[in-house]
Amino acid sequence: MRSKAVIRVGEAGVALEMPGQDTIALSAARLVDVGRATVAIDRVVEHDGLTRLSWRTDAGPVVDSYLRPQDASATALTEAIRPLITTPETGSAA
Repeated sequence: MRSKAVIRVGEAGVALEMPGQDTIALSAARLVDVGRATVAIDRVVEHDGLTRLSWRTDAGPVVDSYLRPQDASATALTEAIRPLITTPETGSAA
């Protein structure tokens, strides 16, 4: 679904707050990967204008959410989230 959202990044994880929806709280343990993107399904934006956040659902599969920051750069959002992601091999940040 496409929606405006407030994205909050903290030590515990990422929260996506969308009008009329329950907040999606993603604990750091659910975060799998983060990077920049240019294309998301049917939209193309400026080069690396999106942040791609891969996260594990409650049921187990990994899904991608594409975020297009309005008040900051996709790079800044990506770098704010990156330290929260741990690698299975080391248990430390990616």
